[in-house]
Order: sequence, then C-alpha cells, then structure tokens
Amino acid sequence: MPCLNPDNRPKIFGRNQTILKTFAANAREILAQGRKMFAGQPFKVTTDSGEIVVLPPQFINDIRNEPKLSFMTTLAQDFHAHIPGFEPFAAGSQDDELLQLVSRKQLTKMLNKVTKPLSDETNFATELAFGSPTECRLIRGQVAQARKILLPVVQQRREARQQAIAEGKQVPSFDDALDWFEDESKGRDYDPVMCQLMLSFVAIHTTTDLMTEVMLKIAENSDLFDSLRKEITDVLRAEGWKKSALADMKLLDSVIKESQRLRPISLISMRRAAAQDVTLPNGMILRKDQRCMVDASLMRDPDIYSQPDDFDGHRFKRMRSQAGQENQAHLVSTGPASLGFGHGNHACPGRFFAANEIKVALCHLIMKYDWKLAPGCVPKALENGLVLAVDPNARVEIRRREPEIDIDAL
Repeated sequence: MPCLNPDNRPKIFGRNQTILKTFAANAREILAQGRKMFAGQPFKVTTDSGEIVVLPPQFINDIRNEPKLSFMTTLAQDFHAHIPGFEPFAAGSQDDELLQLVSRKQLTKMLNKVTKPLSDETNFATELAFGSPTECRLIRGQVAQARKILLPVVQQRREARQQAIAEGKQVPSFDDALDWFEDESKGRDYDPVMCQLMLSFVAIHTTTDLMTEVMLKIAENSDLFDSLRKEITDVLRAEGWKKSALADMKLLDSVIKESQRLRPISLISMRRAAAQDVTLPNGMILRKDQRCMVDASLMRDPDIYSQPDDFDGHRFKRMRSQAGQENQAHLVSTGPASLGFGHGNHACPGRFFAANEIKVALCHLIMKYDWKLAPGCVPKALENGLVLAVDPNARVEIRRREPEIDIDAL
C-alpha cells in the first residue's frame, strides 16, 4: 500500500521530525493530495500518531461495527494512557467499555431529570463569567486529590450497600455517576476515581469547543438571533425545561449541527486499530496492530450538501422535511456524511447528553446576551495535524439584554 509521506529512516534514529512538523502544519493539504492521487483507494500517511491507513468514505459502513477494529486501543495510544498522570485515559479505554456503557445507558436515560439542573448550572456559570464582580480562580485537579475526595465516598457507599444486604433492607440508591459505575461494573474490578475524571474530561473539552464554535457562527450570522429567540421563547413558554422542549428546538439543533459539520474536531473520523487481521470488501487486509481512520470529506461533499463550504443555519431544519433525510438531520444523528460524533459502535455514547447540555447553555446565552465579533476579528480554526479546534484568538463583544421570558423561573 502506498504511503504519501514515508518515514524511511532507520527506527534506531527515532522518528523523522521534519515529516512530523510538516504534517502538523499541513495535514489538510496532505490528505487532499492523497485523496487526489489515490482516488477511491486506501493509502497510508505518516502522522504524529505514527503511520496510519486512510480509508476512503465508501468503507465507513464496512468498518463502523467491525469488532476486530478497536477504538479503545487508539484512545489509549493517542492519550498516552501508559504514562503516570494519564490514568483516567487508561480507565476510559478498557475493552469492557464501562465508561461508554455508563454514558450510553445511565446518562442518556437521565436526560429529562438533568435538564433543569443544567439550566441552573448554566445560569450560575454565566453570572460567574460575565457578571460583576469578576471572579478568577485557578483550579488544578490532581489524581491524588481526586482519590482523597472520592474514595471515602465510594467506600462508604459500598459498606452501606453491604450492610443493607446483610440486614435484608433495601439497598440505597444515590442515582449519580458514582452509582452508575457501581451498577454497570457488576462486580468487575475498576478504578472509580479515574472513571470519574475521564467522564469529566470527555464531557467538557469537546462540548466547550463546539459551543464556542456555535457562538462564533451566530456572531458571523447575526440574523439568526431573532429566529432563535422566537423559537426558544415559544418552546420554553409552552413546555418549560423538559427533554422534549430541547428536542423541539429544531433551528437551534440545526445551527449547532451545521457549525459542527463545517468545523468538526478532526479532519478524519473513526480511528481504529486492528485487534487481528481484517479483510476489507476490496480485498485489502489490515494487519494486526495496524491503525486506520476514515476520510471525513463527505461532510463537505457538494453531491450531498448544496454550497458545502457555506454556513447555512437552516440547512438541517429543512432537511427534516426531505424524504429519506429526516433521520440524518438531527444533531445526534451519525452517518457517512455526518461524522461529528463518529459512527457505528464507537459513536460518541454521550452525544445525547452533550446535545442537551449545549442547547441549555445556548438558550441562556442567546436569551440573556447580545454578542458580536470584536472589530477586526475573523475567526479561523486552529489546525494542528489532524486536530481542529476553535480559534483561540477569536474575540467577541458581549452585553446583557432583557430576555423575552424569565427562563430561570421555569
């Protein structure tokens, strides 16, 4: 299989830093070159994570649920799970997928219960960030501190459960993330503290990145403010803070999904490592331990999306009324042309919670504040290798406004 940018130096000399630096600065162009040179065919590329096979989009449905291709292995490798201090990533990349099970089952079924608490938390956070006086606090979480805080609670609960069982009483239920892991582990050995830290990690950085990107897109398309405020006002006035209310915010859902389509968190998707040899439909064999990823170019394919490089906040709202497209129009929907949350067995299990979390936060921001890009600010995504992130230098001017309804009283 051809390699676009091979590192031919002997391994004894380490990795070729010139190749790595070139890829970090020009990953988008390198992938586009490979897409053109090897049209419709797999090829290899040397990345900051080593040599990886890039699969064209037509392989997405072939590998999405392939059990021999492990997402957990790539997670452990990319986030250095073997290094002290990175233990949460070791806990989050176990083959038993305990973290994913908790996110998919326990967290998702709690969405209706946590919608109002999410709103209360957002109100607190916005007051803290934009209110007066401004408070700045530096919080450095350390593994040892986390263990000191959480382990006594876990042990106390385990003892309470054992005592209740011994006395024939009802086993206490706390209905929180600590409890969910205890339930889903079903007696398996696991690290409860690292699981909590990993759950916090996966729930914060990508969600924050997407929400910030949406704020910038709304600032660039300020005509959306009135339409969004009307939708939010109408829905919350009729339903209040319920899971169903968030589902009925179709324009807000569309704006978020369109922001994610144009600037996902990576140029590629569906990172996998072969747990054993895997034969693809075209006869190509992925050897054991070989890594692969899927080209995510369908997210800007003109045959799928009209004017694919332009932001259209109403795009996915319109798609809901198009026959055969309804199921792909939702923010949480995944597919070959909608890879913002991945696809298949390893699609983000917490995307339903993340979608609600982002919507609640944006409801508070849109209703309570006006914002626009600061003079001279033209947001541009930060690109580093395959990773895409919101522009860290982007600035907005923000001011408080009187909301049409008191969303804190709902």
